[in-house]
Amino acid sequence: MEVPQPVTPEIRANPDNAGIWTLQQKRYEGYGMRFVRLHNLLKEMDPDMIAYEQVNFQHKSTAAAEAYYGIVCKIKEFGELTGADYFGVPTGDVKRKAVGKGGGKGTNKPYIVRAANRFFSIDPPLSDSEAASNKDHNTADALWIMQIMLENYADGARKRDRSKEEER
Repeated sequence: MEVPQPVTPEIRANPDNAGIWTLQQKRYEGYGMRFVRLHNLLKEMDPDMIAYEQVNFQHKSTAAAEAYYGIVCKIKEFGELTGADYFGVPTGDVKRKAVGKGGGKGTNKPYIVRAANRFFSIDPPLSDSEAASNKDHNTADALWIMQIMLENYADGARKRDRSKEEER
């Protein structure tokens, strides 16, 4: 099955500026350290805008749901404290952008990765095999989320006045 090619926008996300952060709990760490690491990463990067995948399906476990919603909470907290814009991009929108439809046959991981390799001219390409690590698929998702952000929200984003933040 041929993957539909999305309409080419004037601006494209740069694969060099996308990736994933591993926030998994490490050995001998408390559960909350993933949130401390996320806080430190956000503080270090100090973005004006943050987009994340808005997952609207049942999680496999209570721990997975707690981790996901804890991460979303930290993103929202950072945005509120610093004035950075933040928003979730529904999973269906990511799939729709990548392959032209929001779910069903032809929207699984290999199709999303193949579409990202072609659309963003990724070299060397991300692996699109079913056995590939989640790193490749998550990187492709991150690129699609960034593309959606650039096309739909970047024009309306406000630059933060960082001089006022130092007063807090």
